[in-house]
Amino acid sequence: MAIVASVAAALVATCLVALALLHVYWGLGGAWPARTRAGLGPMVVGTPPSEAMPSLLACLIVAGLLVTAAILTAVVGFTREPWWVWRVGSAGVGVVLALRGFGGFLEGRLRPETRAQPYFELNRRIYSPLCLVLAGLIGLVGSIGLAP
Repeated sequence: MAIVASVAAALVATCLVALALLHVYWGLGGAWPARTRAGLGPMVVGTPPSEAMPSLLACLIVAGLLVTAAILTAVVGFTREPWWVWRVGSAGVGVVLALRGFGGFLEGRLRPETRAQPYFELNRRIYSPLCLVLAGLIGLVGSIGLAP
């Protein structure tokens, strides 16, 4: 069972680090997956094209949180008996991702203005399900780590 926890932790950590790098890229002015920087906000934040993307600082803060989440998950998945703080931190990451995942499906009600943006559909098809999958994998990592 330890191998399953390690594989799940590696998948989650890799995905979270990739997302962190993507946020750094956006913070530095990158536009992908949009063609232009103006088209990025409507795809990844749900803002109109006239509004600016979040600042470099905001993107770096999110990237730092994602790397921290990756480290917490990796430690729990690869360490036989991690210190309880690591477990609590990893469980917290799972809860935050689950809330983000479920909350994404309420986006149209919570922020009705996003319905007109490409973000609305991307959130329902990609962003929210990805958060729920990651949360489930973190739960798997944590539950296997608690097994005798």
